[in-house]
Amino acid sequence: MSDSKKVVLPDNINVTDSFVAPKLSANALFHFMRYEDYLLNKLHDKAIIPRYTLEDVAYLELPKFQMMFYPMICFCDINLHKINLHCENYGSYGIAFSKEWGIKNGIQPINYVNANGDFVKVFRDAFKEGVSIKEANPLKDFLLESLRYMKPIQGQNICHEDEKLRNFMDECEWRFLPHNTEILPAIVASGTRSVESHNGALEKDDKYWLKFEYKDIRHIIVPDRESSFKILDYIDSLSMNVNERKALYTKIIVLQDFMEDV
Repeated sequence: MSDSKKVVLPDNINVTDSFVAPKLSANALFHFMRYEDYLLNKLHDKAIIPRYTLEDVAYLELPKFQMMFYPMICFCDINLHKINLHCENYGSYGIAFSKEWGIKNGIQPINYVNANGDFVKVFRDAFKEGVSIKEANPLKDFLLESLRYMKPIQGQNICHEDEKLRNFMDECEWRFLPHNTEILPAIVASGTRSVESHNGALEKDDKYWLKFEYKDIRHIIVPDRESSFKILDYIDSLSMNVNERKALYTKIIVLQDFMEDV
């Protein structure tokens, strides 16, 4: 057995200084939706607005925590030639950005956990103790934040009322969660009546939005040729310079045509 060698970086180099492009996953973060109007609104606002999304946390066996709503925006980094299966669940309208842009804007890959593993057992014990702390505490904040970036390896997609068991790792999920959530905390599912009012608050205050410029867009995905014509007409109505408009034209992917050639 060869001796292991510790890698030592020079003093003037930081591991976060430069972006290393992936080789096995897509170099883009995709956000999909079911309706054309949702995509048009995002292009108009140059922003994606977080919404409270229901998550099943029963696998953690935490007292009083079975299902939670978190304010988030979900992305995936699935390679384009495999994206059609993802679209079947989440819609065939999409917008994508470079992974480097996503990382700079705080989008985080989630942690898929084995509900039977030691990690979950340790987290469960730490969480029960941490949430019992009444005052503000960094440990409590860390546990709550970790919970928002966790998902079991498999389960049901409760957001779509789908009883089929899924392997969530196939979704290759990344999440953006608003930084300023003092008045927009996670909500225990028993309090669902307040979810829509919280979503309304997110829509009204752009400090919670994930904003972008047209140059940041890597792909615009539509289901068919007719949809691409509508997107082209809509791009023509937006306020931007000629070069930005031309660049957006080239970023449109017609999913139906693309999948026929894969």
